[in-house]
Amino acid sequence: MKNKAVRVLLSWAKVITIIVLIVVLLRTFVFDISRVHQTSMEGSLYDGDIVITSMLNYGGKTTTKPLTVPLSDLFFEGGISSDAVRLKPFQIPGIKPVYYNDVVYIESPIQSDSLGINHTQYAERVVALPGDTFQLKNRDVQVGKDLLIEPEEIKFLHEIKVNKGFETKTLQQLEISKWEQVDNTVYLAFLTSKQASILMKIGTVRYAKEVRTRHADQAPHYLEETHHQWNDQRFGPYWIPKAGEIIELNKENWELYADLINHYEGVNLTFEEDKFYVDGVEREQYMFNKDYLFVLSDNRDNGIDSRHFGPIPKDHLIGKVTVVLFSFRSERESFLQMIRPDRILLEVK
Repeated sequence: MKNKAVRVLLSWAKVITIIVLIVVLLRTFVFDISRVHQTSMEGSLYDGDIVITSMLNYGGKTTTKPLTVPLSDLFFEGGISSDAVRLKPFQIPGIKPVYYNDVVYIESPIQSDSLGINHTQYAERVVALPGDTFQLKNRDVQVGKDLLIEPEEIKFLHEIKVNKGFETKTLQQLEISKWEQVDNTVYLAFLTSKQASILMKIGTVRYAKEVRTRHADQAPHYLEETHHQWNDQRFGPYWIPKAGEIIELNKENWELYADLINHYEGVNLTFEEDKFYVDGVEREQYMFNKDYLFVLSDNRDNGIDSRHFGPIPKDHLIGKVTVVLFSFRSERESFLQMIRPDRILLEVK
């Protein structure tokens, strides 16, 4: 009897091991199902969305942290893992290139640590590709000489002027998760153009207009100490590094790219007595080893993105977010109120 019980346990252990292995392989190289734990992509993705991320688009890759509990990220934000051991990831070729406006999951950038970001991965929108010259002009995204046509889901800070009788449950019904009441008739909230238009049709709302000043609670922007004229609404022109491209090593490029090179390129770039050294060898030029991307949050006045941590290497891409399977709110009185029926099987644009 004892031997039979052991055989049964071993049989079940084999089945469970095979199932876990298949799931891990699918989530690594084909697709992943995860929960959104952030508000910086509100407009496209909401806290509580359960999304499918395609690993096939850009090429799935193994984790750099082998000491990770499989599937633990489904139950705990960021999962359970250790940085004690780091490995070079194995990656398969992708089936599609990165396009403008792709919503992607990225590995947390090194610079994000100083901003208090705890996620090991989080979602952003790609707005500039390797070799592009990126610029923000009064919130408009310009790539080269052209304005980037962005989706309607982009949010900005709005001032809402109301009459007596306005109820804040109206904001909740529009999935507006955060607002501030300035006085009896004025609110501040992050809205899409569609949400603003809906509010304007409500009799108790006088207007909902964008606030074009920099939001006071926003984090410091990238290159804050060297480029004081740049901020969250006016940034660049800034050239996005491309693998194989060469830059002159001068003071201007040192300020713009030294952090990227030292953090991601696997070399040590230093500046001493008006001379530049790469791994101790004096250089006048530098050739980039990696491609980089510039990413922005959809909730532009309440998100952390490349304006704050700089461009990210293309190899930091995890996958493309393609579909919201379903979604639930974390704070509602009943289960039915938690479900967002309009976010079931919703394509992410």
